Amino acid sequence: MRIKIETKIGGVLLIFFIELIIFTYSVYVIDKRHNQDHLKLHKSAEKMQLLKNLQIGLAQVVMPANDFLIPGGSPDEPENFKILSGNVEGLIKKINDIKFGNVEEGRLMKHIEKEYIELKNTALQIFSISDAIGNIEAGKLMEKMDAVADDVIRDAENFSRFIHSENLQIEAKSDMTKTLFSLVMLIGIMMNIIFILGLWFFFKRTISSPIIHLRDTALEIAHGDMKKRVDIKLKDEIGELGTVFNYMVDALRASEEDIRQDSQIQGILNKLLKISLENIPLEEVLKKAISYLTPWSKVMPKGGIFLVEDKPGVLVLKAQQGLSAEIQTMCASVPFGRCLCGKAVLSGEIIFSGHIDERHENQYKGIMPHGHYCVPIISMDKEILGMINLYLDEGHQANDKEKEFLHAVANILAGIIERKKIEEHQKLTLKDLEDSRRAIKNTAEDLMESNEILEYQKKSLEDVNKELDDFTYIVSHDLKEPLRSIDAYSKFIIDDYKDKLSEEGRHYLERVRANTERMKKLIEDLLEISRLKKRGSTIEEVETAELITEVKMRLEYAIKQKGVEIIIKGKLPKIFCDRIRLTEVFLNLISNAIKFNDKQKPVIEIGYDDQGDLHKFYIKDNGIGIKEEYFEKIFEIFQRLGKREDVEGTGAGLTIVKKIIQIHKGDIWVESKPGEGSVFYFTIPKDRSVILGKKLIGEILLERKLVTEDDIKKALEEQQRMGRINKGGQDGRGT
Repeated sequence: MRIKIETKIGGVLLIFFIELIIFTYSVYVIDKRHNQDHLKLHKSAEKMQLLKNLQIGLAQVVMPANDFLIPGGSPDEPENFKILSGNVEGLIKKINDIKFGNVEEGRLMKHIEKEYIELKNTALQIFSISDAIGNIEAGKLMEKMDAVADDVIRDAENFSRFIHSENLQIEAKSDMTKTLFSLVMLIGIMMNIIFILGLWFFFKRTISSPIIHLRDTALEIAHGDMKKRVDIKLKDEIGELGTVFNYMVDALRASEEDIRQDSQIQGILNKLLKISLENIPLEEVLKKAISYLTPWSKVMPKGGIFLVEDKPGVLVLKAQQGLSAEIQTMCASVPFGRCLCGKAVLSGEIIFSGHIDERHENQYKGIMPHGHYCVPIISMDKEILGMINLYLDEGHQANDKEKEFLHAVANILAGIIERKKIEEHQKLTLKDLEDSRRAIKNTAEDLMESNEILEYQKKSLEDVNKELDDFTYIVSHDLKEPLRSIDAYSKFIIDDYKDKLSEEGRHYLERVRANTERMKKLIEDLLEISRLKKRGSTIEEVETAELITEVKMRLEYAIKQKGVEIIIKGKLPKIFCDRIRLTEVFLNLISNAIKFNDKQKPVIEIGYDDQGDLHKFYIKDNGIGIKEEYFEKIFEIFQRLGKREDVEGTGAGLTIVKKIIQIHKGDIWVESKPGEGSVFYFTIPKDRSVILGKKLIGEILLERKLVTEDDIKKALEEQQRMGRINKGGQDGRGT
């Protein structure tokens, strides 16, 4: 149960105030009793004096009666008695006015009064006898009065002695009260000293010592001892402060560990990207890669990289680090579906195992406990290229961050493996091409001056363009993986350290991500342009009107938003084409007509003209138009007429359109006037065979009778062989 510091301090202060109240009350009671005793002594002294005076008065009050009975006495004695008795009664009244301390005093005083009244009455009887001198009765009364006077005086003396005794008791009590007061004062001083010492100990234990301990621990942590912790067992705010401080140190240590791990991960990725640029054999690249991965703090210094080679469905160990001889022999060749590695490539997902389980089929006697990360290496076209196997300590706990890193590693290796394979294939292809070129050159040496040789050179140029397209595909593919890593780790930094980054730092990271996204779009367009020649075309008979309807549905939102009117002129024909690609042509041209239209009422007209062997289509708009100097440039890759921030897109759309039309053996051009609009024309052959491909060079030469059949036979065989090589190269890339 937590007790607040203010509650503790309040309790201490309450004890102090209770002690103070008790001490004050004790002093008050003792002082009051002392004052009472002092008052009693004062009253007793006053009583004593009055009683002395009363004794004198009683002795004097009988004298007039005695003198009255003596011969020759004064006749004024009754008057003297009256005066003296008045004095006695005044003293009695004063004594009665002083409150009696106990019942005995009151009883004695009443008895004295009673005897005095009897004395007075006896004296008055004596004064009432006319001839009192020698009178027997008067003599008896006088005797009685003397006896009563002696009794009254004696009682007054007894009363005085009683009061004196009582005074001695009061003085004794007063002395005791003084002693008690001194004792209480001493106890109060001692209690205050004890309280101050207790208060000092309380503050030292609950506030001062914990804060000093917290300060010393903070200094040790500041000097690098991140294992140091505060040990405060108090159940109050100071204890909570210690707990929060420990939590803060743990969070700081975890954050420091995350930064260290992120730095290690980034270092490994950078090394992998660096070796991807080195001109070394693939096996050397894989050896370096596994040597970079195994020092990663999350894994044991063991692992291997497998590749799929000539034999389909089998993983072959190509590089390893720290593997035992038994494992190297057992896992030299792993079929798909066997053990963790084979299961990972079949699933296409990372398989994690924290210990040896039933999935770990490849085991041997004496195998040490461990876990695994099995990471499939997959190409962009979903082709299994290989697998990364990393050893883990038994009981390791997997997390998404580790898997993200391993995905990035696998993607980088996939790019490297594909590129290395293509480079090797290119070397063989170039050698075959060179041999073929020499053979054809020897065969057609006498025809170099003819115009038909230009066709051959065009074919050679197309081959070179093809190789350039292949190169574009390879480079674009290799660029995508680093871009993914840059984008992913930029996002990690923004998400995990946004509170530690300045506004300017976040702005720069957002710019990095925006430019990375644009780079990815540019690469996608490059890949699309490269794929246009790589992918085969499915030529089928298609209703053009159906293509237009599909495009209108896909652009429905943009059409409604800008209020575009689309007019179809005449009936559109059936044509032979690649349905998907021609849909992309119409989509791109109509989308541009909408995008680059500044009129209140945009109008787009789609029409057709029969050109004999050709279908001629046009898309006409009333938009901003194009200057004549840009008629050719707009079909070049990444050419844009507006600023990049003003218009979305990469500038590759019309390049892709032109490529598609060229694949269909057609042509495309534009006519336009700035401010009035543009008309894009394109043609497609009606003959399906024309679209599918041109004649071989040998056939052209034979038709024109520039060579004989025997002369061209060898050249045709060489050309057919080149076609088989090129086809095999495409299949090898899996595209």
